[in-house]
Amino acid sequence: MYQTPVRKRKWGSEETTKKCVSFPLHEENLIDDWKKLAALDYVSESQYVRKLIREQANRKLRGKPTELTEIIGV
Repeated sequence: MYQTPVRKRKWGSEETTKKCVSFPLHEENLIDDWKKLAALDYVSESQYVRKLIREQANRKLRGKPTELTEIIGV
């Protein structure tokens, strides 16, 4: 028999950092919204959070707009 080739990942790493997010009892509905929004974007829940943080950092810290704007009247 022939050996099966070992596939290497082309992205990512084995090193990860995990953080805990807590929600107060009166805002538990945000967890359901989080899951639905992630599903709508076809990403995992953690990917969705990273995407939101990236967008906010670009907008607020780096001054880069994240959405395309349309110029009317030109």
